[in-house]
Amino acid sequence: SCSTRRSVMTTTCQLLAEQLSTNFLSTVPFDTNIVTLPNYLSTNGILLSMCGVMVPSPDDPPCSVPRESTHLSASYINANVGSTRIIPQPVGIVLDPMHVNITCLYPTDAATDIRDNDGCGPPTQDPKYGSKGARRAGIVGRRMARQQIEKYTRENFGDKGWRDIPCTEFFNLPASIANGTAWREREKDPARRNKSDGHVWDQENAYLRLGSHDMADQSMLTDDVCSRLKGGDDSIEFEYKSVEEWFSWELGAFLGHPPCRVEQDTPSFEKHNWWEYSGKCSWQPLEFQQMMDTMKNQFSESSSSISSSRQYTDDSNVNVSLWNEVVAAKPRTVEEERDGIQAVFYVRYPNESEEGLAAARKLAVAEAKRLGDKPVLMMEWQQQRNQQEEDQEEEAKYGPLFTCPADESDEADDDGDISGRTSRGQARIEQGRWI
Repeated sequence: SCSTRRSVMTTTCQLLAEQLSTNFLSTVPFDTNIVTLPNYLSTNGILLSMCGVMVPSPDDPPCSVPRESTHLSASYINANVGSTRIIPQPVGIVLDPMHVNITCLYPTDAATDIRDNDGCGPPTQDPKYGSKGARRAGIVGRRMARQQIEKYTRENFGDKGWRDIPCTEFFNLPASIANGTAWREREKDPARRNKSDGHVWDQENAYLRLGSHDMADQSMLTDDVCSRLKGGDDSIEFEYKSVEEWFSWELGAFLGHPPCRVEQDTPSFEKHNWWEYSGKCSWQPLEFQQMMDTMKNQFSESSSSISSSRQYTDDSNVNVSLWNEVVAAKPRTVEEERDGIQAVFYVRYPNESEEGLAAARKLAVAEAKRLGDKPVLMMEWQQQRNQQEEDQEEEAKYGPLFTCPADESDEADDDGDISGRTSRGQARIEQGRWI
């Protein structure tokens, strides 16, 4: 009967919520000598992915990998990281690590949709390393790229010179993207930095001349830089740019000058900003613990190391939004997609309106049905309690991360329509995709 089936589903949902909440509390580090990564992630922490476009579409469902994407992007959280370290979207999915093929990792968001090698390579237009960057384009390719950029500029901005065109307009950056604070590794020693990262504007050839040594030397030096970055070596420091300055730097390598005027030429480290990795390195799956250590030691709110390494601010209270990025192979079939998902969840944020929460729940219910009748959980976005009391048990610092709310009468219609929302709830639901 329907009542029996609903009772079984409720029990399954409650057991899953309890198990996931327990997993979240585990802070046992990953040891490659003891356990495989999939088995470790199955019992330690939570592997999740926040859903993208929050308006249901049969062509591009919100909780499925976008058609144009080459991979699945996820994040990992546990009690050390905290439940606040997620992309601020209202709905997400809990992934099953045993059915997800992880390919690489990053300690912050890494703009993997614009990286080579299915999200695990350098930024595609990185002047030195990208497959479509200035160095690999060659002389003819650089001239063709320059012509295309100049044509785009004329068609959209007329006779304006690059100094009169704001980069936010040139790149058509929405606020959610423009607020990113890009970071990348570099040599702390200026002598080594000049050799590996030196560049000058080459007006004659109209591109950014990137160092004087050959590609073989460049490759070997870069591999060393990545190893030292991952190991936390103090010979490496970070360079910071606004996202608009980063994008301008990439295209400027073709032009011999920036394509537009960077308005935010000093990186911002405020609450509305979020970390975006723009370097060429990636962490391999077996380097999971190194990735987590980098996230904690260099980017968490409690870290003092990032304050001392930053060039542009004296503020020691680092409060930039942060989440790591776990890259996995894109599911090839509907069956693979469903096997990789344990549950759909919606998030209760602090001061969330009832209308906004109800809208998020409706969408979660609709997506859970589409993905094979997955359990629907509610996640509590919660700050860690009593952080200063180190000797407290984890259970005392957190309440349950996931709960299994009783069925309500606000389930989505068959077409997944979400109605009756306030403007605040609708604004949250209809956010665009995040890089």
